[in-house]
Amino acid sequence: MGGETARSHSNMSSSIQAAIIGARGYVGGELLHCLARHPQVGGVIPCSASAAGSPVAEAHPRLAGSELKFAAAVPADAQVDAVFFATPPRVAMAEAGRWLAAGAKVFDCSPDFRLKDLGVWEKWYGEGHASPELAAKSVYGLVEHAREEIAGADLVAVPGCYATAIQLAAVPVARALAAAGQEVSIVADCVSGTSGAGRSAGRDELLLAEAGGNYQAYALAGHRHSAEILQGLAAHAACPGAALRFVPHLLPLPRGMFATLHFIGAAEVDVHAALAAAYKDEALVEVLAAGRSPQLAAVTGTARAQLGAAGSVGLCAIDNLGKGAAGQAVQACNVAFGFSETAGLPC
Repeated sequence: MGGETARSHSNMSSSIQAAIIGARGYVGGELLHCLARHPQVGGVIPCSASAAGSPVAEAHPRLAGSELKFAAAVPADAQVDAVFFATPPRVAMAEAGRWLAAGAKVFDCSPDFRLKDLGVWEKWYGEGHASPELAAKSVYGLVEHAREEIAGADLVAVPGCYATAIQLAAVPVARALAAAGQEVSIVADCVSGTSGAGRSAGRDELLLAEAGGNYQAYALAGHRHSAEILQGLAAHAACPGAALRFVPHLLPLPRGMFATLHFIGAAEVDVHAALAAAYKDEALVEVLAAGRSPQLAAVTGTARAQLGAAGSVGLCAIDNLGKGAAGQAVQACNVAFGFSETAGLPC
């Protein structure tokens, strides 16, 4: 399962072998789409216990023509350098350790390693963390804010989709507010496509007959990504006392995410200038001219983010499966292995 090979790959001419745990789901399918086209990925093992033996194209029509089939698990003799978890909570925390011990790098798209305060993790996920020692070593993988840390990481916690969209728009502005001695208070109204709940959510409100032509808020008592966002504001914007009111909404589209952030009392800070300065050299983040709104159509099916600003309002559009999950995981993988940051990504 990798041995020392994982740490021998440090340049663009190298080739790695990857495995995806939970490959039948929406995030798993997006990971397959990216890794299948990746010039430095020599092979991928897609794992799904429920679909073992069936062609991946049956679950993911975008991969029509692929000869890959789902495996129940990674074969014992497989040489794996990168393991991607696209699984529900508590799976990665139980399995990541053995892959790390074997020399592989782990990229977890679940929430298992996102929060450093495990008391907060327990509050949102209902039970104690099974691998606190790994949680302490993990790196939160929002590349634009933690590139140097990811470059030396073996365990990367891929941020949540809402947390990604909100932090991309919030962190540069919060940093500017803190530098100006102003309090940071944010109201975030966000919408997500139905794929954000996963393939096996089993919820009637996600059915086309229910979601189509409808629009509704949910998690009104609080959304678990709030903890990630506050953690990011403290770590990357020096705002440990930031106030956040975040309300998510269900968008009657399969994929896409849009965040509208109101920075309360931010009259002395140029929101657009803060965003433009922060991301001027980023390949996967586009900041539009002041007063222009991002569009979901510009980012759907890609790993890019599009940002905008008008007055004290910041805006961010991403694909919840792209930059909000699988695309970000592959971007972090590229940084961790020293590959071109956009390799394999639909841009």
